[in-house]
Amino acid sequence: MALNNLKIVYFNIGTIGRAESIRLLLEDAGIEYQYESIERTEWIPFKEKLISEGHPAGCLPYIVLDDKMYFGSTPILRFLCKKLGQYKGSNDDEEQFVDACADFADDFWNSYLKLLWNPTDVALKEDYEKNDGIKHLSRMERFYGTNEGPYVLGTEISYADFMVYHALDDQKRTQNLKNYPNLAKFIETFSVRPNIAKYLTIAPPKIE
Repeated sequence: MALNNLKIVYFNIGTIGRAESIRLLLEDAGIEYQYESIERTEWIPFKEKLISEGHPAGCLPYIVLDDKMYFGSTPILRFLCKKLGQYKGSNDDEEQFVDACADFADDFWNSYLKLLWNPTDVALKEDYEKNDGIKHLSRMERFYGTNEGPYVLGTEISYADFMVYHALDDQKRTQNLKNYPNLAKFIETFSVRPNIAKYLTIAPPKIE
């Protein structure tokens, strides 16, 4: 299904943050889109405007498709999967497994937020690496071993894979997975998908 006049609205922070998984999915699917960047200094009045116009979430990212707005990074991914008829599994069991992996990938990314907000806190980073980091990496490693990879469903890519890649990439872990062979296999395969490989050469830098 063609998705026309699609726009992503998010902060001007490069590939870091909650919108990147959406962008990765669209790039992989070959869907054209616009990307509207909001400066962080503009956010408070922009948020107030969204709410005053009747948009209940009042948050970023959101997408605009055919003049309608859709909010929530993971719900947007699931919405796009339905529109495209792909990236969500081929039956109810696969769809549930993908949804579970996606939710845990979101937990992984959220757990890392404290380091993004406190990048110079050495003690916090050490604690994360010894505790939450290992917990989430080990969980994702088990997910990717369930169907023998390279993707979480096996040979078929899903929207959860874009989220897991992004969680690892934001944490600068894509080249340091020697203790997690299933994740390393996934990253190696994901990174050479034709549209993804092309996008990664031109993707904007992360702005932390």
